[in-house]
Amino acid sequence: MNYLKEINAFYNQLEVNPLSGAANSLWHALLHINNKAGWKNEFTVAASVLSSKAGLSDGTFKRARNELKQKGYIIHKPRGSNLSAVYQMISVQTIIDYSNFHKDSPLIKQKKKQKEVVLVVGPILHSFYGISREHPLFQ
Repeated sequence: MNYLKEINAFYNQLEVNPLSGAANSLWHALLHINNKAGWKNEFTVAASVLSSKAGLSDGTFKRARNELKQKGYIIHKPRGSNLSAVYQMISVQTIIDYSNFHKDSPLIKQKKKQKEVVLVVGPILHSFYGISREHPLFQ
């Protein structure tokens, strides 16, 4: 994972899928801890450490963790009452890159109808699909 790219992708994702302030704070605390751990696939951290770093009470911490879990930002595996939970951060950058790459996939629902735009450059006719007139190409 790349720290800066993950943060930028996270804020881009927030524009379309907002999170509560508590979940936002907890995600940043988890990202920081994972960075300090050397970007491990899975890492353990005590709930008390996370709630302290994120500035959350116990109840708010649990709701925020559940929100992150439900929305696909983390995987959380409890290990018993006296053991720290195992966390796995899901790369937001990878999710965004994957969804952009597979926009034409039949498994991903498309809300917009594609329009054909014809662009004449010299004697050659180029046809582009899904490009609106606001696209930088037309500026």
